[in-house]
Parts: sequence; structure tokens; C-alpha cells
Amino acid sequence: MFNPETLLNQIESTAYRILFEYKLEFFAAFTLVFVGRKFLHVFRGHRYSSRSLIVSPVLYFGFATASLYGFNSLGILLSAVAFLLGLIFSSFIKSGVKFYEMDGALYYKRSILIVVAWTGAFILRLYLLLFYDITAGLFLGVILTYLTGIIIGEVFQIAIQKRLFDYKKNRLDESNKMISPQYPDEEKRNA
Repeated sequence: MFNPETLLNQIESTAYRILFEYKLEFFAAFTLVFVGRKFLHVFRGHRYSSRSLIVSPVLYFGFATASLYGFNSLGILLSAVAFLLGLIFSSFIKSGVKFYEMDGALYYKRSILIVVAWTGAFILRLYLLLFYDITAGLFLGVILTYLTGIIIGEVFQIAIQKRLFDYKKNRLDESNKMISPQYPDEEKRNA
């Protein structure tokens, strides 16, 4: 007789067996695709969206807070220091974020140093999860809070650079209005 629960258990055990048998290959392939995609975004840029500036830090802050559950005071202190180091690191890279317009849409390029630090910490976290089987360990919590600090600091830098971009664009628009002739028909009369 057909039992769907048994079939699902067999599929799950087969998937886990394949995943753990080839975990090095999966890790290498994921790392190559992930790093390639990240650096492609660094050179091409991201389309600006104020929603993404809110959602990503809130999610990471929630994950980091959840990872602190069960930590002793030393673990919480290490995580707080990692969070502050991430904030400090990302706030030193103020000029790394660049805004530009393309096809009427606003894009921005992230700092290469931020992307390298974030990608390295993310890959280290994934490596620890796959190869050392520490799902709620101190290292993962500290790395996650470090990533949260980097992301929140970068969001502040993106918001600051966006305001500067808007300010410069508005000043340029105002100066173009002052340069343009007051009477546009005057050029036709003088010609």
C-alpha cells in the first residue's frame, strides 16, 4: 500500500545523504555562484529601493537577536563587540557608496571593502554550518552579529550618500534654471 509519509521520509533521507556526500562540491559551487553574483552587483550596481534598506537590516537584526538566545554573558559581550566592530568598519567606508542614474532609475554601487567583508563572513558562517555542525554555537552568533553591524552601518552610509546625491542633483537643477535664458524667444529674435 502507498504511504505518502514513508515516501517523504525516503526522499528526505536521500536528499540529506546526497547533500552530505557531496557537501564540499555543493559548498564550492554555491560559493562560486554567490561570490560571482555579489561582485557582478558591485560592478553593475543595485537599483535603489528604500524598502530594501529597511527589510534587510530588520531581518538580520532579528536573526542576530534570535542567535543570542541561550548565550551566557561572555557570549553576549562578544556579540556586542562584534556588532560594534561591524558598525565601525562600515562607517569608515563613507565614500564607498556611489549613486548614479541610468535609464531614469536610481542605482548605487556598494563599497568593495564592505562587500568583501560581508561575503567573507557569510561564507565562513556557511562553512562552519556545513563542516563543523554547530548550529547554535558562539562563533555563528558572533559572526551573525558582526554581519548585522556591517549591514546596519552600510544602510546608514547609503542613506547619507542618497541625501547628498539628492542635494547635489537639486543644486544642479537650480543652477541650470538660473543659467537658462529668462526669455527663450529672445534667441530667435537675435538670430
